[in-house]
Amino acid sequence: MPSAKIHSINEAVLLLQHLPNYEDAKTIIFLPKDIKTYKSGKQVALADYYFGRFAHVLGRVKIIEIDKEKKNTRDLSDTQQI
Repeated sequence: MPSAKIHSINEAVLLLQHLPNYEDAKTIIFLPKDIKTYKSGKQVALADYYFGRFAHVLGRVKIIEIDKEKKNTRDLSDTQQI
């Protein structure tokens, strides 16, 4: 995965974690469905890669992947991959 994308997501998570913790407030990062194909042929979505590697730093921040082609979303925070 491109390190600049990962860095930007990490920065957004850090900023969202320092917002006041209001009971009804939601902290969400929306990521576009972005698939990377490795030389081995393995395909990994950016949101899956990020959640798999950095779920421990998310805290109350949710990751939601947006698939523009299928016009749907997927909440990765509902998957317990920690």
